[in-house]
Amino acid sequence: MPDTPADYTFTIRNDKIRSYNRIGYLLIIINILFLLLVAIKANIDAVKRYALIGGLLTLFWVLLGFLRSYGDHNSRMRLLPGYLFPAFIWFQLSWYGVTIALVVLAVLDYLARRPLILRCYSDGMLYPSLPEKKILWTELENVVLKDGLLTIDYKDNTMRQVNIDEDVAEEVFNAYAAERLGMAG
Repeated sequence: MPDTPADYTFTIRNDKIRSYNRIGYLLIIINILFLLLVAIKANIDAVKRYALIGGLLTLFWVLLGFLRSYGDHNSRMRLLPGYLFPAFIWFQLSWYGVTIALVVLAVLDYLARRPLILRCYSDGMLYPSLPEKKILWTELENVVLKDGLLTIDYKDNTMRQVNIDEDVAEEVFNAYAAERLGMAG
């Protein structure tokens, strides 16, 4: 499928971005607080310095990123400095478990914010899950686009509905889907 251009391409609206932002900022604030706590409680000057500089740099970059991408809540790079700066500092302080956890969270946050593109081909669809899921027309009972809502009905009685951002001629797409389902059935 991916070798040929898609017959139809839809961008699925990601309604969870606000939740990702809230959770991400909460985790970053917790990191800043713990770095500042380490800066206050540490007995070694180098540790105090690293933790204080790390906490303040993280706070600065998060505020700067928030101000620069204020209107773009879906920005993939929005929270990455908030995860990676503290990860570097925790690594320098030999807290490797926290470092690994923050790097994994940064990767997951980056992947969660990717554009969700559904592609329709002559032999099936590519659904933007992790990893991308190939759905053959033979697995489907019905596919309908109505009022920006794409309904994918499987033969095993499961259903998936997604909001589509593009304006598409619904009658034309529905005829295309019915033709593909007829050829597959």
